[in-house]
Amino acid sequence: MELMVGLISSRHPMPVSEFVYHGTVEDPNDYLVLERIAKSFLHEHVIGSGLSKVVLHVTGLGQALSSFLKMWTWAVAAHPDAMPMLDLAHWDRETDNYLRQSWDLMIE
Repeated sequence: MELMVGLISSRHPMPVSEFVYHGTVEDPNDYLVLERIAKSFLHEHVIGSGLSKVVLHVTGLGQALSSFLKMWTWAVAAHPDAMPMLDLAHWDRETDNYLRQSWDLMIE
């Protein structure tokens, strides 16, 4: 089962009903707050959920994306058997659709 989720609810229209960050990100440079929100989302919706994949629809706020990916990396390291795969979905203006980028971490 896949979970389709958007990064930020107030940025762009996305084909999802669930978001990591709700509303406007007040201070995009407050990384601790962004990371805390992302970690909470992962605990509530992803870790140990039995999902096979999370598809994250990305918006243009780099600080939010890097904070989410930092916490995703933490979750994979801390809970290796309880994490699904991750795809990032990026808007493609040529096709007016989202294209997926696999975010598979190879840890050896």
